[in-house]
Amino acid sequence: MLARDCTDEAEWDAFVRGIPWATVHHAFRYGRLLAACFGYLRPAYRLIESGGRPIAGIPLMEFSIGRLCSSLQCLPFDIYGGPLLHPDHLEDPELHQAVARDVDARAARVGAFEARFSIPVSAPPAVRRCLELLGRIDSRRTDCPVLSLSQSLDHIRQGYRPELRRALRAGARHGVTVEADAPMEALRPLYPLYRNRMEEIGATVKPWRFIEGIVAERIGTPFVAYQGDRPVGFLILLATPGIAIYWISASDPAASQARPMNALLDAAIAWSHGQGILKFSLGESHGRAGLVRFKQGFGPGPGEHVVVVRAYRPGIQRTWRMLEPMARRSYALWDRCRSSLLDPRKLGS
Repeated sequence: MLARDCTDEAEWDAFVRGIPWATVHHAFRYGRLLAACFGYLRPAYRLIESGGRPIAGIPLMEFSIGRLCSSLQCLPFDIYGGPLLHPDHLEDPELHQAVARDVDARAARVGAFEARFSIPVSAPPAVRRCLELLGRIDSRRTDCPVLSLSQSLDHIRQGYRPELRRALRAGARHGVTVEADAPMEALRPLYPLYRNRMEEIGATVKPWRFIEGIVAERIGTPFVAYQGDRPVGFLILLATPGIAIYWISASDPAASQARPMNALLDAAIAWSHGQGILKFSLGESHGRAGLVRFKQGFGPGPGEHVVVVRAYRPGIQRTWRMLEPMARRSYALWDRCRSSLLDPRKLGS
């Protein structure tokens, strides 16, 4: 087996399309957008071949903020990445060993203090078993509820909890409508709602240029809720034939009685069903009880998102864990100031 870099978008994406459980995040253009938006990330996508044919792909990003602080992430921000194993080679022990050897070699080459893998809910168990060959690893599991879209839309909606169905009827009475694949000009004025909400709960804010790039590159599909003619909320969906992922959203607190978020998520589910997508991931709730209850209203089944970490330089890893929250806040502040200076219309992004 031969491992090599892959810098050809067409070659990489052709392989990704052959993996039934791949997510939008595995696409080459997603990594390219990450690198363009965040200067401390650099793609290092790897293919493993057998007989001249790719049988595994590792979408690595090199994270670096100085010579002593580098890591490998697959993919950053704990979003759905993870190695891609060809369906015919899922249980191939030689391939699993080749993936582990290549990650170790890459980590040594860049002096990484850790390699971090985010395994999507759609991935088969073989992916986790493959990463166990890295040796001593730490893992974290978070609930990631998934709704099956294999039955009729009416049947799926019958599985909604009664309180959710009442909320949808209330939204209709208040005049809430949802536009799928909404234009950027409808989405942009809603960004401050998202930013303010993320800052309120202490979560990382995705800059506007990244969200704009996701939509412009056709990586994500935006949905906008209106009450009358006024936009009152948005949702962005990341979809492949195998799975649609509820990515980010926000709504106007002044429109809370109209429950626009219920209408947005229902519309995203209906759109995904109409596209023939098999599953709908509602994403992690990060311990927020209200968000858990909201998602459970749609009647999903259980699922898990797993993050696996292999430490190579534990001392530096521990130091980075202590400094990371402050570093993220400092970068976010610097980035907002920079964007405002470059273009005052960027909404403080």
